[in-house]
This record gives sequence, C-alpha cells and structure tokens, in this order.
Amino acid sequence: MPWTKTDYPVSMKNLPVKVRTLAIEIANAMLKEHPKMDEGEIIATATKNAKGVADKKKVPAVSTIEKHQLENNFHHKEDVAMLSEHKKVVDSMATRRNAKRYFRVKGQK
Repeated sequence: MPWTKTDYPVSMKNLPVKVRTLAIEIANAMLKEHPKMDEGEIIATATKNAKGVADKKKVPAVSTIEKHQLENNFHHKEDVAMLSEHKKVVDSMATRRNAKRYFRVKGQK
C-alpha cells in the first residue's frame, strides 16, 4: 500500500522529517517497481537509502566549461593511447631486409 506524509510505517516515526519524506518517496517508488517484494524489506531499504542521501553533502554542480575540460582530457588520453598502440605496431613491423627474407615472391631469390 502506498504511504503518505501522514500515513507512514511505524518504523519511520523517529526519523527526521526530511529523511522520512525521502524514505516515503523511495518506498513508494520501490513498491511500484517491485510489487511482489516484502514491505518490510522495502521499508528497510528505503530508510537506509534516505539516511544515506541525507547524510551526504551536496555535490557542487559542474559548470559547462568544466564538463568540456573533462571531455577534452578524456579524448586526449584516448588519442595518446591510440598513438602509443600505433607506435608499437610500427615498431614490431619487419624491416625491409627482413621482409625480403620472409616474404619472397616466387621467381626471386
């Protein structure tokens, strides 16, 4: 059964109001997603998650400039990795003299 701010499980009565409200929202969402799940498990999980969210400090929002810098850094690392792999391949290729030894064409010595 869905819970409200006034009608909530007894186990949530000692929670602070913000945590309780968040736990009720989480529990109702879990109840919709998993209707066959035991209500006790739903309440316990929702309470634990709500406490965890309430305890965490707010993470500052990342500006668009910072997002672009992070993306550029990621792409730069990808490019460096690709270049190093290419260099390994080129270094492992046979020299011209060795190529003649190993890949002789028919009719040539």
